[in-house]
Amino acid sequence: MKRITYSDELAAAYTWNGQARLANDVIAEAESEITDLDTRVRAMARELVQLRTIVTVLVGTLRDLNVVDAHVLDVRMQAAFEEALGPTPPVGSTEVTCPRCKQLVARAQTTMTGDGVLCDRCAGA
Repeated sequence: MKRITYSDELAAAYTWNGQARLANDVIAEAESEITDLDTRVRAMARELVQLRTIVTVLVGTLRDLNVVDAHVLDVRMQAAFEEALGPTPPVGSTEVTCPRCKQLVARAQTTMTGDGVLCDRCAGA
């Protein structure tokens, strides 16, 4: 049986201390990244509100000045939304349209990716 000496205990304490410091460094870095991401998300949210406001004002101005027919504009905007995002699923729908391949798939067969929700086939590609 190996006899544990004071130097063995000291070495173990240094190893544990080093691991604890490393863990604290990793936590501090993660907290910093979370703060940076939170700042970016808040900035994007403000920008989204600004863009929404600009589009609302522009569309309202086009309608008020009778530059375009309001019904035609609504139909074209809906078609553009569906082309970009796929058809809007009914509330409570269990199927979604994959924005990449445009296929209707069961919600259970989707994966959240950096590009949003994709069907499992596209997410694996």
